[in-house]
Amino acid sequence: MRAPGDDKRRATAAAGFTLLEVLLAIAIFALVAAMGYGAYTATLANVAAVEGDSRDIARGATLLSRMADELGAAVLGPEASLHGIEARYEKGRRDEVLFLCRAPLEVDGGNVAAGGPVLVGYRGEVEGDEGLLTLYRTEQLVLPGDSGQPATEVRHLLAKGVRELRFSYQRIDGTMTSAWPAGGGGEGRQDDGLLPRAVRAELVFAADVEGAAPRRFTLLALLPAEARR
Repeated sequence: MRAPGDDKRRATAAAGFTLLEVLLAIAIFALVAAMGYGAYTATLANVAAVEGDSRDIARGATLLSRMADELGAAVLGPEASLHGIEARYEKGRRDEVLFLCRAPLEVDGGNVAAGGPVLVGYRGEVEGDEGLLTLYRTEQLVLPGDSGQPATEVRHLLAKGVRELRFSYQRIDGTMTSAWPAGGGGEGRQDDGLLPRAVRAELVFAADVEGAAPRRFTLLALLPAEARR
């Protein structure tokens, strides 16, 4: 025997979900999807930041190690030469350094022919739509003879996406200067000798993720002591 109202309840159940129940389910699904998408995008941003950090750490360590090795092999004696140029652009510093090196490192098998001292340079040039620096290493073989003029420049691309390239030079009294004129003696101080005691290099990479801090690498390279006498 059926209880009163059983047929009505069975008819309601067979009819499916009400509109209110469907709308509530859609709202819950949308909320969960939004939370999941936010977590997903945050994870991707963190992964990109970690990958960018790892890449820049490797690039920064390699570049600064190269600079230190070549500065440590600077030409000694009266032929020693270093020229440090301070330059600026919209985003900061893009300095340049040129020096005579007796043992330049090989870059991609494209170095100039051996046979004499090489004028090695590091500089940043503004390139690309973002207006950041591309870091180049240059070298020119110094031709023998009275002229002592360098040959044609060979240029090697080292890194892109550089925000700043800074050099500073340590005088004989331990103070630092942002430029070093060819012929020695920062800011006209001839008692400093042909070469500074040390060169400080600072390399800053632009952040890959918006809002993240730029990655900064520094180096203090000591120059050969004989050249400072």
